[in-house]
Amino acid sequence: MIKRNIRWHYLFHVALALALCLTVLVTDGCGNEECNQSNYVDVKYSDSSVNLEDSRFEYLSTAGSSFINGAWYDSAEEYMVIELSGTYYHYCGMPESIWKEFKKAGSFGTYYNDWIKGKYGCD
Repeated sequence: MIKRNIRWHYLFHVALALALCLTVLVTDGCGNEECNQSNYVDVKYSDSSVNLEDSRFEYLSTAGSSFINGAWYDSAEEYMVIELSGTYYHYCGMPESIWKEFKKAGSFGTYYNDWIKGKYGCD
């Protein structure tokens, strides 16, 4: 009788541990649909995150740059997000002409430093 009680006690604790593990795996603790999206990023100096997969953005691959890891531009809003060494920054009111020249630049880093950095702050 004692062995049977010990076995049930053991099985109860195993079942409890499995239920707890399953609960942790099923819930991510977020509770916010936005943070479940794979390409929402936190932008430095901004209170909200940005979905870089949104169709409004044109993406620029900067694979040849050691400093710039990618850039996204919304021409309707004149809004750019740029990833610099793993940190995302945003620029507001940046004319599409600047974006077009940036895309053609021989050096993305040089163009960014000369023509974008510090010029299109978001209020």
